[in-house]
Amino acid sequence: MEKIISLHQDEYVSDPEIVVEAPAAVTVMGNHVDSDDGFMIQAALDLKVFVAISRRKDNSLRFYAVDFAERKRTSAANIKYKREDRWANYIKSVIFSMENAGHVFKGLDVTLSGNIPQGIGLSSSSSIETATAIALSGLFKLDLSNEEIVKIIYNGEDKFLGSSKVPSGVYSALYGQNDKLLYVDLRSCTVEYLPVPGKDVSLILTVSNVPLIPVDKEVEERRRDTRKCVEGLNSFKFGTALRDYSNSDLRHGMGVVPEHIRRRCLHVVDEITRTEESRTAIKKGDMITLGKLMNRSHESLRDNFEVSCPEIDWLVKRAQEIEGIYGSKITGTGFGGCTITLIKNSAIDRYREKLDEYERIFGFKADMLNCNVSSGAKIIYSLD
Repeated sequence: MEKIISLHQDEYVSDPEIVVEAPAAVTVMGNHVDSDDGFMIQAALDLKVFVAISRRKDNSLRFYAVDFAERKRTSAANIKYKREDRWANYIKSVIFSMENAGHVFKGLDVTLSGNIPQGIGLSSSSSIETATAIALSGLFKLDLSNEEIVKIIYNGEDKFLGSSKVPSGVYSALYGQNDKLLYVDLRSCTVEYLPVPGKDVSLILTVSNVPLIPVDKEVEERRRDTRKCVEGLNSFKFGTALRDYSNSDLRHGMGVVPEHIRRRCLHVVDEITRTEESRTAIKKGDMITLGKLMNRSHESLRDNFEVSCPEIDWLVKRAQEIEGIYGSKITGTGFGGCTITLIKNSAIDRYREKLDEYERIFGFKADMLNCNVSSGAKIIYSLD
């Protein structure tokens, strides 16, 4: 906290009036069901984004990203999406959405910092949006509820960023609790808390470090496919999202939608069921069943939804071969990024040895992150 306060002071020659931290999020089960009203099991992680804000006397909006050493600026009257603004667009989307909701701001100085790895599926954008919304709510005494903040972030993604993607990491960012997993119903926007695995078991993230490539078009194509499938299935059974259909409905729909689309939708329908079954397994402390469900999830993400890659598949396969590992799968958007592995603590060293082999085969190092499950976003400094 002291660091971002000092950096804000150096940048703007003024003290921040409020500082908020928000955690990263990882999806344990329920990848790529967010646009179809599915269920997710997530965890907030002790990797953080920090947002510091102070008011200006003019109408300028100034943004400073410490970790990128980048500065962006606009004005309250001219706020709009710019592709080149990258990280600043997430801050602007929240300001835009809050103004559309009737909360009018003038000039702001904003400083952004954090330690969430970028582009590997840990929802850093949702963390930025959540921290910004809470900071503005606190700074201007808006007293927004978590439900209102979710709505503001959703509207900013839709109306400002033009994204059909549900910013699902916002739930972990808002509702995260120490030593609790979140079971999120994306239709009702409700959260249920589940216990984390036992003391002798960990959830390990492994960053593949596959070179990042733009995948927005690939992901959007799959979201369009699920919408087309729902339209086709509506010819014999009404529904608003794939959550309303079963595996047998998809079989009945053969010929109604192209096979490659049906296969991608099969992942979504089955993943929703797998996530419900995972919830039951976690409540029972049944790590064997949870691990099997994670393995099947990866197979579906690889074969049906087609978002994996050889490096990720190698990491998952090697993990599944190690005694003491219950299950492993890709998480996040895919096409690289990271895996999540349910592992006995006694097997961690054996797994780490396998990662040396990964580097020899693929030419770049895989990083293992043993993150702790964390609490949600909160104000950590205020002048008031």
